[in-house]
Amino acid sequence: MTSTHSSRLYCGKQLTMNTQKTFVDLGKMRGHIGDVLKLRRLAWEICQTLDQSTADEKMPLVQRLPRVCVLASSSRGGTSVTAELLQWQGANCVDPRRRFLTLPGEEKPHLILAGLAFPSRDERFDDLNEADARSSLVSGLLQEMGSEIGYPLAQCDNLELYATQLYRRLLLQWPTDLAKLKMDDAIARLTKALEVNFPRGYCDSVDNRRQVLGACVRCFPFIRPSFYDCWPHRSGKDVLDFAGQFWSIEETPFVLPPPWRNATQVDLESGCLLLRDPSNAWRLPFWRAVFPGQALQVLHLVRDPREAVQGLCDGWNYPYGFQTIPSEEVLAISGYTDSPNRGESEWKQHCLKFSINRTLSRKLLNEHQRASLVEVCAFQWLEAHRSILAETERLSLSHTIINFADLRSKTAKTFKEICAALDLECSQSGLAYARSFSNRWVMATSSEKSAGHERWRHSPYTAEINYLVSLGYFDDVSINLDLGSISATENVSLESGAVEVENHPAAESNHAAREPKDNGKDHPAFYA
Repeated sequence: MTSTHSSRLYCGKQLTMNTQKTFVDLGKMRGHIGDVLKLRRLAWEICQTLDQSTADEKMPLVQRLPRVCVLASSSRGGTSVTAELLQWQGANCVDPRRRFLTLPGEEKPHLILAGLAFPSRDERFDDLNEADARSSLVSGLLQEMGSEIGYPLAQCDNLELYATQLYRRLLLQWPTDLAKLKMDDAIARLTKALEVNFPRGYCDSVDNRRQVLGACVRCFPFIRPSFYDCWPHRSGKDVLDFAGQFWSIEETPFVLPPPWRNATQVDLESGCLLLRDPSNAWRLPFWRAVFPGQALQVLHLVRDPREAVQGLCDGWNYPYGFQTIPSEEVLAISGYTDSPNRGESEWKQHCLKFSINRTLSRKLLNEHQRASLVEVCAFQWLEAHRSILAETERLSLSHTIINFADLRSKTAKTFKEICAALDLECSQSGLAYARSFSNRWVMATSSEKSAGHERWRHSPYTAEINYLVSLGYFDDVSINLDLGSISATENVSLESGAVEVENHPAAESNHAAREPKDNGKDHPAFYA
């Protein structure tokens, strides 16, 4: 049988479309990843020359860290805004022994560059365990992480250094096009653009980061600002162009970091490294093996499951980000992949979103199980927290629970409590960021001022979220996380989308559900 092929790019992966199937050109992808790794290392050497605080040092040894803290949660659990708050704790610490050291973004790009995540490896899920921590791969991972571990700077006069740091980040976001340019020329362009925009030096703010992004777009027209969380405008054309021409190592929506101070060896020998990727829910055994001699702590961020599931549903419907794993076959997600709008078919029918564990990957990619979008998102929330709780206990890790609702409503107070729990300095830079927390909030999936954490009450998914609540679907985890039994404390019949349980469409398939061992209540068939 013959078929007509057309090359397409989406979801951060190179795909070839034909009349029957799509497949990932892993060889081509891995070749680009190797090029990016080499360029980032060369650019790091330039950073070392320009940064007087580390100019005389070799690559710092990450293995000498005394402590590592994993900020663990589900996707859409609040990790991004929480991590940005915590990274500013380290900006002006007086005592380096009580400082958070962080990365400018999540760990996933570093894992890809080290051969530990798709597409560098074949497995299409985010789980990593002790067996994956092979010395050859871990060595490359720690070297790559060591080139960025540090803390943010509120001000920067060395704009050439900032331009070089931006170049390293842009390589993760636009690798194919940027890698074609001469590194020195690209950095020179960025430096000149920053000098035009900030003749008196850079001072970090939301507006100034947007100016930085605008400068990057002027330097490199292939950059599409719609895919950045700090950009206020979105273009539908960018979605089609991204699907047809581009791929990325970093997951969209992209992060545009502030100027960065790389950690010195003294910093690494005394500070506490914060890991922030939501997929770490499936990687705690791996990080324990990577840092066997360090004190490993889990800062467990919990959020009302209704808020998190609504956020996940919003993200699955969001065309400008969160695509993670490609699917050759059309996914079977009821009401989502059945009849996509024009231009949505590739990223809705052939892309998984957010953190994907081994079980969900098998259900959706191998067994092609049919489920509703709410069921998929509820599964992502539930399994992430179950894994965190189970692995924390199995590995005997220090475990501190932080409620995202407290962080949102009492930011400064909760920030102080986190610092106290982890024996970190309650720095002035961290407190200043906490006081401006509400002004820095970026809700990537909605620009409406009315959108907020209670949008699950008035959404197309309200009825089904309420139905899962009425089944006690979240209760065993919610109770263990001190969120209480939601079904017992909340009225699930709300003004928007209120339904009788027996008339809910999901109830029609409930005969296939089985009784779980944990609480004896019926769960949707997809969870079986």
